[in-house]
Amino acid sequence: MNATSNRNILKLIKYGPITVVVLFSAVMIMLLIKENKAALERDIVRLSNNAISQQRLLLKNQIDALSNHTSFEKNTATEQLQNDIRERVLEAHAIATGIYRSNQSLPKFEIGTRIKDALRNVRFLEGRGYFFATSLDGVSELLPIQPDLEGTSINDMTDVKGTKIVKDMVALMKERDETFYHWWFQKPDSDTRPYFKVGFLKRFEPLDWYLGTGEYLVDFETQLQNKMLARLQLNRSNLTFDYFIVNDALHYISHNDPAMIGQTTTSEVLHVKQRHSLALEGEFIDSSHSFIGDNGLLTGKITYARHNPDWHWTLVGSIDLEAVNQYFVDHKRDLEVKNEETLLKILLLSTVLSLMLVAVCFVISRNTAKRFKRYESKILRHVNQLNDNKEQLRFLANHDPLTKLRNRRELESSIEADITLCLESDTQLAVMFFDLDDFKKINDHYGHATGDTLLSVLGESFSELLGPKDNVFRFGGDEFIFCFPLLTNYEHAKEKVLAIQQVFSKEIDIFNNKLHVNGSIGISMYPHDGLEASELIRKADLVLYKSKAQQKGQFLFYEQSLHLELERALLIETKLRTALANNELSLVYQPQICATSGQIMGVEALIRWHNSELGFIAPDEFIKVAENVGLIDAIGDFVIEQTCHDIALYNHNNASPITVSVNVSPAQLINEEFVAKICAVTKKHQLSNAYVTIEITENVLISEMARSKAVIEALRDRGFDVSLDDFGTGYSSLSYLTQLSISELKIDRSFIMKCLSSEQSLSLVRSIILIAQSGHMSTVAEGVETIEQYEKLRELGCDIIQGYYFSKPLPFMQLCEQYAPDIELAVLSESDAL
Repeated sequence: MNATSNRNILKLIKYGPITVVVLFSAVMIMLLIKENKAALERDIVRLSNNAISQQRLLLKNQIDALSNHTSFEKNTATEQLQNDIRERVLEAHAIATGIYRSNQSLPKFEIGTRIKDALRNVRFLEGRGYFFATSLDGVSELLPIQPDLEGTSINDMTDVKGTKIVKDMVALMKERDETFYHWWFQKPDSDTRPYFKVGFLKRFEPLDWYLGTGEYLVDFETQLQNKMLARLQLNRSNLTFDYFIVNDALHYISHNDPAMIGQTTTSEVLHVKQRHSLALEGEFIDSSHSFIGDNGLLTGKITYARHNPDWHWTLVGSIDLEAVNQYFVDHKRDLEVKNEETLLKILLLSTVLSLMLVAVCFVISRNTAKRFKRYESKILRHVNQLNDNKEQLRFLANHDPLTKLRNRRELESSIEADITLCLESDTQLAVMFFDLDDFKKINDHYGHATGDTLLSVLGESFSELLGPKDNVFRFGGDEFIFCFPLLTNYEHAKEKVLAIQQVFSKEIDIFNNKLHVNGSIGISMYPHDGLEASELIRKADLVLYKSKAQQKGQFLFYEQSLHLELERALLIETKLRTALANNELSLVYQPQICATSGQIMGVEALIRWHNSELGFIAPDEFIKVAENVGLIDAIGDFVIEQTCHDIALYNHNNASPITVSVNVSPAQLINEEFVAKICAVTKKHQLSNAYVTIEITENVLISEMARSKAVIEALRDRGFDVSLDDFGTGYSSLSYLTQLSISELKIDRSFIMKCLSSEQSLSLVRSIILIAQSGHMSTVAEGVETIEQYEKLRELGCDIIQGYYFSKPLPFMQLCEQYAPDIELAVLSESDAL
């Protein structure tokens, strides 16, 4: 190779990389400019979408607020009416009291005449309201709308449903000083339909009268509607959008243009009304999909509708996007300016980097020869570093890289070595399994970097606690295992535990975050709790989580009783899996007695389990296990099958049939096949669904309200009754009583036991019975054990009594012998053949 060739190669080496760098930089700059332009376009689209989304959210929130306010006015109408008429009656009572006190020297007849004269022409509630007065023997003293009845007995006056309302009012007034009263009456000058009327009565002691007034709820609601529409019309100027309201007749009842009120809506609103079932939670309609016009500005209109079923109103609001164009233009300009600044920075940075690369390439080309020597020296360094890495890898294999503590790889072998040491010195050894409490919360709140640093700091603190023969290992995550050999007794081990806990007596500063942490510790001792390392670790782990379950931040030594407790739980689960196949499950029936007649009305089916090894196991103990291991459906199917067979046999051979209540677990109730299964069983045994009551608890209503409601409605549609068990002990929301077709409330035995000694319990029982009566539901009192309890419940109006006062739960044969002795024994033997 000649000198010319060498020079050409050197030129290529010198200028070739520079040329490549320049070309590469030019291409990269062009790509960056193109990407910058595309990013600007995406930002503008995102800006328009954000502006539209904000307007949609604003419109939806304000229309929803109007609808919710309307619902609130509707739902509180009765309460407002009651407050209004009560105030009126109290005013009338004050007037009567003042007249009486000023004229006590006059005969009572004359005083009464003056009071009636003072109240006769008083009108309120927009002229609809008036006062009436009746004596406590049922004689009308004041009745402005029917003065011809004054002075006559109106005890037999009835409302449209046949209720003797005056007789009821007199009875209430003899017991109370004041009360609300509801009845149904035809409205004067109206159709023949009955209307709900709310009244308030107050006794006037001096003349043995009661004063009162009443109002039709529908009239009061109409008055509320008119007031509300008037307020809405006045407040339109405070809103940032246009809206109108139509009723079910498709007439405007509120509009920006008052002249439109009363006129029929357009066909597009009619379309919304026809789809009002879809707009109960609100729906956006008639929104254009082309929100950016040719001029680059926002265009189109957003319309949102929501149907309010309480007053049968449909609220429709709209926002013209052109109204927010100034906001869009300003922010678009900001994006363009920011984009230009970014582009300028990119170009400047790219130019600087290109020049730097050119300079670097130039230097590289001049120092190519020197690089070979550098590579040689680097290779030597890398060989030495490789040797160092071998040692580091050997360390990392047996140690945790975060805390630098020994890891679980050497855990068992190290403990076994310490056990040998203790065996030779006749001492004890403690294995302490430590778990940091709520470590996940620290990671979630402060980040994993903080969590890792905390573990590293704890590793250092734990290492400082160790004696010459002690060890600590990071077991994994936030778990550590301590091994303390050469201990003399439990107190010596307890001192080690307290030293560990002392680490957490002060707050730990991690990245300027003051952390208050703690940990739980499970402890097993050699030789008392085990002779091998694996056994000691397992038992320490066991008591660790028992300690956390009891109270975090504590320590717990292993005990044999804990082992027995866990063994029993496992044994119950094992035996329960074969209980059905071994015919260990059976049913008993507790009679439910009519409170008034004393006759048996029904029974509650209760499951029992007797195992040859475990003996009698309470339902509270094994039902939860059945739910956890997936056996509840099979056990539930057995209960329904056996119950329907027995009660069908009882009813088919008895002139007085009875009902049966079957407890159903939440998991069983929400099973998709539950309704079909129970219908198939009742059909198989020819047992009418009307004789079967499904008992559920409040827990399923709280956790699975929607699914439970569908199942309950399906059961009720097929003729089953549904009973709410232990009412009053849980959430006890009245809202789900109005939403669900519950036919029976069961009063928990805890209330029954205290109803004679606790006024609070008695009030709760009375309230539950009144709630059931108002909702046309029956009541069953559980756990009635004395005649005093029975008589008090009967006095309060409870329908059904269940408890040991009448009978304990009975096997089917004993139930028939006691309550249906005429059933032949040959027939009863069929029950045992199931």
